[in-house]
Amino acid sequence: MPESFPDKNRLPLRLPRQAGASLSFVFRYAENNFDRGNIAKKLQTTTPFLRFFIKILIRLVILASLWYIPYMGFDTNSVFKFVKGQFLSTKKGFTLIELLVVIAIIALLLAILMPALGKAKTIAQEVVCKSNLHQYFLATELYANENDDRLPPAWHSIYNDTSTGCRWHDERYSLEARPDLAGPYWPYLSTKKVNVCPTFNNFARKFHSCTIPIKVQFSYSMNGYITGRDRDGIKKSQIKSSPSETFIWSEENMWKMKDADGTILSNFVLNDNALLVGGAGNAIDSFGSFHKVSKAKFSLQLPPTKGGYGVYNTGSVNAIMLDGTCIPVTPQDSIKYRGRSSL
Repeated sequence: MPESFPDKNRLPLRLPRQAGASLSFVFRYAENNFDRGNIAKKLQTTTPFLRFFIKILIRLVILASLWYIPYMGFDTNSVFKFVKGQFLSTKKGFTLIELLVVIAIIALLLAILMPALGKAKTIAQEVVCKSNLHQYFLATELYANENDDRLPPAWHSIYNDTSTGCRWHDERYSLEARPDLAGPYWPYLSTKKVNVCPTFNNFARKFHSCTIPIKVQFSYSMNGYITGRDRDGIKKSQIKSSPSETFIWSEENMWKMKDADGTILSNFVLNDNALLVGGAGNAIDSFGSFHKVSKAKFSLQLPPTKGGYGVYNTGSVNAIMLDGTCIPVTPQDSIKYRGRSSL
């Protein structure tokens, strides 16, 4: 083999007939006779998609061999013109079978990945909710440190009045637009994203029916039992129950709830920032049930009529305890935590 290319001007201008015929045979065999002979017998059990890639491999080998053509005494330009006419200009696209195989593979990958992506999104929303509750816990601690270890009453924690109703999704009561309504905790929680659980926001927009547009302002409520209704609140040292067994902030449902056996779990819905879980008589709130539940099961929990009771089947919410730990709780836990949250 020569050590350098021959002078281009000294090469013949046309491809010799014998060499041209040989190359033509190779190209035509690769293009038109691929499935014939012994090769076809060996590949009968392969998929069309695999055969397609083998075709591509043969073409690449043929094209790579053209690198050595100048050493054979042929004019490079003439050879590539020949290739363009005999091979590249007749290049075939995907066949219908090959396209269907590609589509099937993509569909299979999507079927595998979509549930995993959905689960990852749910986990991410759960992490955000717990992070929000930790921010509420820090706000509680900061306020107590700056106010003689006192906690304000739950009814005046975020808003400075005791109004109830659908204020939680009424944009007219946005504390960003109405700072005059802000309660003592608001300066520590003035970032709107911290005040709304993303899971609650999604379910509220889809399932809550109201004449007021659903633009969630807050979704967390404070334990009403440990603070009482006194405007001055209480000192943390006055709380008798164990910090690890006493919740300070949690989440409430948007509708009344009963258990499968008919036991009333709540007679009130989310309407303020005070949460009285497992209350006596008719004054009963309960923890929510919109975390870790499918939308299909969640829709079965909704009351059949407005103002009616939904039937709890599954799901939970998060609660932050007085010691800073965040745990999952269900509506059925409401009675249990009532005895652990009183003065």
